[in-house]
Amino acid sequence: MIETQARVVAVQGGRTWVQAARRSSCGQCSAAGSCGGSLFAQLFGNRPVRVEVDNPLQAQPGQGVVVGVPERLMLSGSLHLYLLPLLGLILGALLGQGLFSGQAGELPAILGALLGLFAFPALWRWLKPVSAATTSLPIIMRIQTEGLPVAPPGSNEEKKPCL
Repeated sequence: MIETQARVVAVQGGRTWVQAARRSSCGQCSAAGSCGGSLFAQLFGNRPVRVEVDNPLQAQPGQGVVVGVPERLMLSGSLHLYLLPLLGLILGALLGQGLFSGQAGELPAILGALLGLFAFPALWRWLKPVSAATTSLPIIMRIQTEGLPVAPPGSNEEKKPCL
């Protein structure tokens, strides 16, 4: 289980929303001045992320909590977000080049790659329905009484830029 600290911001009709601070190690290493990751951290700032979670402990708004995300959920999300579009891109380019070899130069491979980039993940979702394990929500594992990690909504701490 991957854990992070958050604060409960809303409980509405059986749904619980928490707000967690984005954490980045950018700026902590010696290459921070020349790294692209550091630039993105500065551009997007340190805005908190709001996420729906399971709330078996009945945490209330304002309470600090520890939220757990199953490793399987993270791995599955990464697969769907990165690997499937990449496979679609490669397979589409190969298919476009193979079907129309010698005609119109590289245009069939480019069009096939673009088509595969979007069509392959959609086809995968259609052929393989999403299981209950991949649709589960992060879960509140424990309630904290000290060291609340996230400032309440609307406070000045939310708007500090990431350095």
